Amino acid sequence: MTAIAGIVEQGRVYIGGDSAGTDGRYGQQVRSDRKVFRKDDFIFGGCGSARVNNLLRFRLDPPKPYDWEDLANRDHALAFMSTRFVEVVRSCLREYGAQMNVHGESQFGAAFLVGFRGCLYKVDGDYQVAVSEDPFDATGAGEMIALGSLHSTVGTGLGPQRRLEMALQAASRYNASVRPPFVIESL
Repeated sequence: MTAIAGIVEQGRVYIGGDSAGTDGRYGQQVRSDRKVFRKDDFIFGGCGSARVNNLLRFRLDPPKPYDWEDLANRDHALAFMSTRFVEVVRSCLREYGAQMNVHGESQFGAAFLVGFRGCLYKVDGDYQVAVSEDPFDATGAGEMIALGSLHSTVGTGLGPQRRLEMALQAASRYNASVRPPFVIESL
């Protein structure tokens, strides 16, 4: 479990995450493998299965947009992420054993935020891709706490990194599976 939070501000995507590694028996340790990382033109922050993060970070070869694709158009960008991007993620996870079959549906034991070309997307375990109406989003066990914190700091003049730090601090205060140190990246 974890807390991953992201903000879009002035065409830049910021994603932050904690460093807790937890198990189903209330065990927790601080992990040195980062849950937030950059890869090519993408920035990722993942929760759930550490194996999924490993594959996204070290095996995924993200697709490049075609020259004719107008990804400045929000609908076209969502179509790219919902089809070509997710197809490559699904193939990578299937090939390296991180995909499972739940009630006849292909799923993976995780969720992640991904920033690409100034937009923040959430990819859930069933491969759905969502874009929040808010200029921020979160996932993981501390998701709702982080979202509440991010909402409460809109319009305060605080910078995106400080807002993410505050959201992650709140999540670690009120959720036992979230723990510093926090890692924040931007793209």
